Amino acid sequence: LERIVMKALAIDRSRRYRRRLQATMQRWRTGPCELCQRRGEWEMAHVGPTPLTGRGRGLDRRYHDIRRHPQCYARLCDVCHEDVDTAPSAPQSRANLGLPPATWA
Repeated sequence: LERIVMKALAIDRSRRYRRRLQATMQRWRTGPCELCQRRGEWEMAHVGPTPLTGRGRGLDRRYHDIRRHPQCYARLCDVCHEDVDTAPSAPQSRANLGLPPATWA
């Protein structure tokens, strides 16, 4: 019985954590593109080095990485994100893109 109760508590704790994480991401999702100020669908662009690499990094790991390193991400529309990703030299920081420190994190 004690193991069942402990497992139920762990599941409840996990659900509460996921809800808080989703609420945080919802806050991050509001606002315009940081480069062109266009509103609508946007993406979190990786603009600085973090331990997380590769496209399609997985949502949970991405959320945690954004929380730990907000200065390494920018909220960009798909057009600006593509421009940043295909630029001859990758921006190694928000400052190199002309962006102020992240205030949405």
